[in-house]
Amino acid sequence: MTLDTEKKGNRKFLSTVIGFAVSLTIFFVIYILSILQKNWAMGDLIPHEYIIDFVAILPGPLWTDTILLYLFPLTIYGLFHLIAPYITIFFLRLHQMIYRSKKRFHYGIIKLGTRVKPFMLFRRSVIVSLFAFSISALIVQAGFGSLFRLGIMEGSALNEAEAIFLGTFLIISIVLLLFLPLWLLEDSGIVICKLYSDRRRPPLIEGTHAPFVNILQGYAGISTIIILVTYIVQTLGESVGPSILTPIILIVLPFFVTGLISFAVYVYEKNVPKLIEKIQPRLDRLNISEIEIPTFDELKRN
Repeated sequence: MTLDTEKKGNRKFLSTVIGFAVSLTIFFVIYILSILQKNWAMGDLIPHEYIIDFVAILPGPLWTDTILLYLFPLTIYGLFHLIAPYITIFFLRLHQMIYRSKKRFHYGIIKLGTRVKPFMLFRRSVIVSLFAFSISALIVQAGFGSLFRLGIMEGSALNEAEAIFLGTFLIISIVLLLFLPLWLLEDSGIVICKLYSDRRRPPLIEGTHAPFVNILQGYAGISTIIILVTYIVQTLGESVGPSILTPIILIVLPFFVTGLISFAVYVYEKNVPKLIEKIQPRLDRLNISEIEIPTFDELKRN
């Protein structure tokens, strides 16, 4: 590999590096503002609970929570690396069960290239973040906001919004385990193909990851919009002084927390070839082999 090629390969991590820098800056700003408001009597810029116990369910103050929140995604990736063949094939088997009743579907593997654009990694991280945000909101709305925010007041939309904010930092690590096998399905190039020779429809070629990802990102997108509209309207009615920043923070939150999983995304990308090798023997047992999609020029010649 030439130096030029290596540089181009490293550019794909640009979005993950930016995400990490932004997330780290958020923690730094929270800590600095807490010091300023304590020593300079600058009002309630940052709730005291954020400093003494950032995420309530985690032990220790803000700085220990920060370390844990960056370590959790790496731990989740480590677990996934061990069970990747099993959990990835589980989703493939689930896909086969769903499509079993449909005739003339054929499974195959398309050999993919190696280049990845930064936007792809950014999009993946944002989808995980949005899904974590929506799950965090469900937990808070179910009455378990105290898991995330210390001293939450029942019926306070502002407190609930803060609990969702804090919960997303923790939940993103957990939901990462749901998305990693779907990424591996996509990166392995496992697809279904169907020809409609007797119908006026074009051939279908679709990644086996697509139905699952479409459902998850569809739910994450719609629920995030509903949650944001609901809490922004409610918290604007309650917010006074510096706390009016809470609705604004909720809007940009999904982009902040992508930095927490940046190391996990980096390690995953570096290990994609090894992970594909790990699941290959199981694909062979399922009789899923490599197929070639003809190029446009080849189709024209035929």
